[in-house]
Amino acid sequence: MFFVIIFLILAALAYSLFPAWSWAAVLAVSFGGVAALRLALFFLDRSGRTAEKNG
Repeated sequence: MFFVIIFLILAALAYSLFPAWSWAAVLAVSFGGVAALRLALFFLDRSGRTAEKNG
């Protein structure tokens, strides 16, 4: 649910900042931002666990 809220905030923010963009572009950029955040959290969490096991 956290990522859905982030997606909606990004979509509203992008539409208000760039009103000339189409809805498809706004939604694609918002989805890309959420996907990048999700991947960053996934890889940062993994590296944290690996350091814990080795330490």
